[in-house]
Amino acid sequence: MEPSRRSLLTGLGVGLAVLAARPLLARAADSGPPPLNGEFRQYFSLASSPLPAPRTAFLGPDGAETDLTAFLGRVVLLNVWATWCPPCVVEMPSLDRVQAQLGKEGVAVVPVSQDRAGLGAVVPFFASRQLRNLTPYADAKGYLADALGVRGLPTSFLIDPQGFIVGKMEGPAEWDSPDGKALLRHYLPPGAQTGTAT
Repeated sequence: MEPSRRSLLTGLGVGLAVLAARPLLARAADSGPPPLNGEFRQYFSLASSPLPAPRTAFLGPDGAETDLTAFLGRVVLLNVWATWCPPCVVEMPSLDRVQAQLGKEGVAVVPVSQDRAGLGAVVPFFASRQLRNLTPYADAKGYLADALGVRGLPTSFLIDPQGFIVGKMEGPAEWDSPDGKALLRHYLPPGAQTGTAT
């Protein structure tokens, strides 16, 4: 193939990729302001310019490495926590309930533990607390927490279906409250939203 023609086709391919990505990027930026009520009005920090979530690896429930790209297409509530953190322990039942209530709508609660014992600490903790709806994840060396700039535990990051971090909450929250669920549902694709406040 002639070099000029190859350049033209390459340029065309890049241009089409940019055009194809444009609606997804626009969805992250143009979904309108989310409802911030109750504790979320005071403590949830909305990202002024959403950035892609890091692709830093962490361990999944089977001990294999995964990253946040595994959740593209879903609204992700990424919770950075540890079993030795009292506010984290208080928050866990709320996260378990919101996963049970909104999981079928397209919300994925992803609790990534910072325990040095990794899954060895998380799995028995989930069992002892009867957290049946959450999947255990571990970041024992803190690489994901570092990439996210976590300053304290717990910290939750809200990630839209395109993989953009749209905001964060430092400290525990009642995520299964009407205010918490309204915030999560705001980022669901229109067809996935139920329109209910339960």
